[in-house]
Amino acid sequence: YYPQEYSVYLYTDRPIYRPGQPVYFRGIIRSKDDVTYNPYTDSSTVPVKIYDDSGEIVYDKEVEITEFGTFSDTFDIASEAGLGSYRLSVELPSRQEWYSEGSSLYFAVAEYRLPEFLVENVPVEPEVVQGGVVQVDVSSRYFFGGLVSNARVNYTVVSEPYNFPYTGKGYYDFYDYDPDGGPSEYYSYSGGWVGDGEGMTDGEGKYRVEVAADLKDSTLSQVFRVETTITDESQQSVSNRTEVVVHKGELYVGVRPQRYVGTSEVETAFEFVTVDWDSNPVPNQELAVEIVERRWSSVQEEDSNGRTIWTWEQETIPVTTGTVTTDADGKAVFNFTPPNGGIFKAIATTTDSLGNEIRSATTMWVSSRQYVSWRQQ
Repeated sequence: YYPQEYSVYLYTDRPIYRPGQPVYFRGIIRSKDDVTYNPYTDSSTVPVKIYDDSGEIVYDKEVEITEFGTFSDTFDIASEAGLGSYRLSVELPSRQEWYSEGSSLYFAVAEYRLPEFLVENVPVEPEVVQGGVVQVDVSSRYFFGGLVSNARVNYTVVSEPYNFPYTGKGYYDFYDYDPDGGPSEYYSYSGGWVGDGEGMTDGEGKYRVEVAADLKDSTLSQVFRVETTITDESQQSVSNRTEVVVHKGELYVGVRPQRYVGTSEVETAFEFVTVDWDSNPVPNQELAVEIVERRWSSVQEEDSNGRTIWTWEQETIPVTTGTVTTDADGKAVFNFTPPNGGIFKAIATTTDSLGNEIRSATTMWVSSRQYVSWRQQ
């Protein structure tokens, strides 16, 4: 709402320090005139403050600005300084009463130790199918060459949806997702909890993490992120992480309409493709196809605050079913004639050799001379 008059860029020589060490900081300041940046000439100095982890000011100084619009100085952290997050701040005068000009940068003060050993996580298999086991080999070695043997290992496993990176020709939907229904698991990036555990490295500094590749109720394949932490006899802890893809099945089913917009009572078709994890065709795969209409009923109501809002209900109406079998290129076509206008969805389901069900879907819109009730919101 308020355009900035100045642009300030701050940086320090590193992001973390120990008490008693110097902090070297530098800044660049420019006056902004639309898309033009000019050297700052409003003053020969700039006010710089540093706040400690308690919010107390530990550095307060007017630092001289060079002819190039830069400034720099050194702040010596006290040997007894508190640990935590420190804030380097430049506060410039502003013509706006409710808006300040300037910039801030955070750096950490900690009693840290340089790591004395290395932790490596290597998946036994980078990709597995659900129902299998995720296995990660963990090894640890001191930088001087010794093995971190008989050390405590703690691990955690979380998951997030996996977006199948199809590299074949054309665009297909490989998930059962309703674009007219709003956000779903398809748009979720938050990690789901899978499990945790602990153990000990053996005499060679090794440990194997094993977790069931169980997708539970997830409708999508998942990425399992395995993070391990090893603590040696000096109580130093070092962590590392790796990822393993857990697929819903041994193959993927892609679906797309021949046309995204059709006409009622005019024959159209949906196209299918079956591929493996590397997008190679999987021939002779039988697919069960179901076509349904997603019909919306929307009405306006008054909420508890007196506002007029849309409420809606969605009805799934079966249209037709059938089966198709993919050819040598892993492709198949299913024809159908939409009886009316609306939103029509094609759902394809198949089973791999392990009994895992794979399901994908896509949607098309059908026009009509009759009224079509779309979702209102």
